[in-house]
Amino acid sequence: SSSSSPTSSSPPRYTKKLSIRFLSAMKEAERRRREYPYDIPEDEYEGGIPNRHFVRKEQCSFGWDWGPATGTCGIRGGVRLVGFRDTLLHSLSIGHSFTDQSATLHLNAFFLEAESDEDVNSNASSPLVLRAAVKLSDAAASSSSSSSSSSSSSSSSSAALCAPSVFASEKLFAKSDLTPLDPSNPRHDIAVSAPHPPSPDNTSERPQANQPTNQPPNEEATNEQGSGAGVPDPSRTVCEGSSSGVGQQRSIDPMNGPAAYRGVTLKCIPLDVQLPWPEMWWPAGYGPQPLYDVAVECSEQRKEGAADTVDFSQRVCATTAFRSVELVREADEREGVPGESFFLRVNGVDIYCKGANWIPHDPFDSDEADERMQRLLCDAVEANMNTLRVWGGGKYMPRAFYETADQLGILILHDFMFACGLYPADEFFLRSARQEVFYQVSRLSRHPSVVAWMGNNENEEMIHGRRFEGPQQRDQFMHDYRKLFDGAVRGALSYYEDLYPQCTAAGSGESNGGQQYPRPERIIYWPSSPSNGVSFEGVPGDTRRGDSHYWGVWHGKKTFAEYLKILPRFCSEFGFQSLPSACELYPLMCDRVQDANITSAFMEYRQRSPAVGNVGILEHIARQFRMPRGFEATCYLSQVLQAMSIQTAVEHWRRIKPYCMGTLFWQLNDIWTGPSWSSLEYSGRWKALHHCAKRFYAPLLLSLVTRRAKAEGNEHEEAGRDGGNGEEAGEEAGEEAGEAAVYVDVWMTNDHLCPVSGHVRVGVFTWKENRLVGECTRAVQVSSSNSTRVLSLPLHKLQGIHVDKRSGDGGDGLGLHQVYVRAQFTDADPRNAGNVLEAWQALSAFKLVDLPPAVLSASVEVREGRVWVLVAASANAPFVWLSVGPLPGRFSDNAFFLHAGEKRVIEFLPWDGFSLKALRSSLSCTSVFHSYADV
Repeated sequence: SSSSSPTSSSPPRYTKKLSIRFLSAMKEAERRRREYPYDIPEDEYEGGIPNRHFVRKEQCSFGWDWGPATGTCGIRGGVRLVGFRDTLLHSLSIGHSFTDQSATLHLNAFFLEAESDEDVNSNASSPLVLRAAVKLSDAAASSSSSSSSSSSSSSSSSAALCAPSVFASEKLFAKSDLTPLDPSNPRHDIAVSAPHPPSPDNTSERPQANQPTNQPPNEEATNEQGSGAGVPDPSRTVCEGSSSGVGQQRSIDPMNGPAAYRGVTLKCIPLDVQLPWPEMWWPAGYGPQPLYDVAVECSEQRKEGAADTVDFSQRVCATTAFRSVELVREADEREGVPGESFFLRVNGVDIYCKGANWIPHDPFDSDEADERMQRLLCDAVEANMNTLRVWGGGKYMPRAFYETADQLGILILHDFMFACGLYPADEFFLRSARQEVFYQVSRLSRHPSVVAWMGNNENEEMIHGRRFEGPQQRDQFMHDYRKLFDGAVRGALSYYEDLYPQCTAAGSGESNGGQQYPRPERIIYWPSSPSNGVSFEGVPGDTRRGDSHYWGVWHGKKTFAEYLKILPRFCSEFGFQSLPSACELYPLMCDRVQDANITSAFMEYRQRSPAVGNVGILEHIARQFRMPRGFEATCYLSQVLQAMSIQTAVEHWRRIKPYCMGTLFWQLNDIWTGPSWSSLEYSGRWKALHHCAKRFYAPLLLSLVTRRAKAEGNEHEEAGRDGGNGEEAGEEAGEEAGEAAVYVDVWMTNDHLCPVSGHVRVGVFTWKENRLVGECTRAVQVSSSNSTRVLSLPLHKLQGIHVDKRSGDGGDGLGLHQVYVRAQFTDADPRNAGNVLEAWQALSAFKLVDLPPAVLSASVEVREGRVWVLVAASANAPFVWLSVGPLPGRFSDNAFFLHAGEKRVIEFLPWDGFSLKALRSSLSCTSVFHSYADV
């Protein structure tokens, strides 16, 4: 509605009211289902809402096997009403390419252009002219030790307006923030010379193998802090470029691009800016993450009636970075079986992806949820992760998520938001999918963290493994699948790529400093996860090629040893459930006496995957441990069990590097408090799994695996296959036929881009007395980015060890249930003399081990404003767990092995204010022994 109140001295003033009407998502989904020409099979989750696949909303908001059904509706994010006359600089999309000595930013400035009327046409306007400026981000430059004293900070002028952006919430800046633009120069690219930086002092900590030579300006960088981009200051601008819009404007087809606007057209104008060789962005653990600020200004001159010519200027800024990424798929074979590699190569360096899967971190949007989101990302990197997969049943995350990932060096493998289902393929749905894909790829193109897109989560696998009502129905849904993903999704990607012919065309390697350096390929798109790369040919989760999801241990209820039989190229999903901590659950209970039990109605309600569910957790506990003596002990043991499961898988798959080049466990985070596969609780507290992940994802890994063999001629039976370097397991089996032979293999896995050498000591100790039974020491060397078995300890040859002795058997000698193995690696480099890696392994299930009654003690100290906990054990205590109950915070280490007489100092890291009195009163300490012993 509108009204006017004209006066004699002022033009009419209008008041407009904008109303938005929301349809019920559930009712709309049901309506579309009724009107669809045929039924689409659907798997509903516990307590879920049906028909989710008919509406483009966060799919897990209809319920999933780890969260509630909320069925939300409304506007996600901010809402702004912006008026403009002719054109509005709308947003910025960024790509880049490389040559021998330089890089080029390929910018597309998107404009909204209003439909012309007679009044507007009567006013003469000059062509649009663009100007771009690029510089290292202020935070990056200011933190560099090589920054020159003459460098000035960027303009202090702050953003006054925010651009409404289909693609990103970029910032508009005032015209005074850049030097005046000369409209007489229709187009130019300026490469400003910059001195080369000094060589880093410690080159062993920087990427070495196949690394291109960086040639940034004098302002060396680390990364930008906070969200949003600064405005490039002309005194520190790396390069500039400008472009006239004459003859270059391109209208975006609303059938492939974003949704059409009434009365306006979306157009884009390209602009290339050449730079000297920039500082490269690296994944976490491989190098720094320098970011660049990019500002684009749009200028035009317009006649306003009889008045003089008026300059109109708008500006949009964004942050980006430079990196090259490839998905390497090369034919190979293992033991005579053909396969194909599957890994990421960033800046010419092969990356082992270590991380987890990301789900929505909250059912609802809020400032508190956004703060927690950023802390979750920081915790991922703290646990030595470098990769997260944004799962396809969730949502496209807000800008802060990707900016934080850029700053932290997290590689994002991003599903499009389709998951675990069959979807419509009518024109209405296909058009919506095309618009969605173009929208999101344009929005996220500037983020170096987003390295690959996956079509969906498990949709291809679902069609492959689903029982249909006949071949005709199966053919129908295969046809629909191809229309959606091979047609609409790929089509929108191709349409986007056509906007960047310079930087998305595939090319051969380019030389930089004598090293081969590839041009960026077209957008990395993988058809589904899992997939073998060829839709409906073979098995989607084929472990010999592509990415795999492995659920045999949890959903298949198999033992942990099954992991050792699986040899994936890239395992992008595998998981094991645990309960939340008791302190997370207690505030949600109505009656703790009734509810604090794993089989209570309350706990069954919180369990959204009942097929295996809480009973499955108990079943696995019974396989490994003695039954816990209470609810808190049950929660604790479930988390220890989860950590053991994932550690078994990850260490095995890291050992077979480079055959396997990625492990992403399910899942990093929670959407609410309940049993799930997460390593971080809904509140952000670390479970035992996350503490263990910090160890098993460390760039240098020391790991142990038990190998059982039986000599019968040349045949050997193994408890686990851990290939590597083509070695045959059981090669040193006992001399006599039929004699049992058990080895503990010691492996070193090195993700560093430089070799590592030192000494490994491995010993066998008794559980009760911690007495050394036998040991072996060896000098070792592991080449860069490699994994090697450095030592095999034959347990069956140790005096006093009877490998076939069972618990309860009498007689002399020690059975495997009475001893454990401990290994240590000491680095030969004197600079790392204090770094000692440790690994340990029980040789039987803990339920067979008579653990000693360890007395645990913990005391709190404050030193220089930091809080420390001194913990000690009188006897061997595996998986010692420190807790402070509901106090917000975590410990620097947890779920560790305390050997008899050992003391350890652990820091408490609070998230909020607390009192020392509350900390001391809530501090508790437990271990596996205390989970069942009434002491």
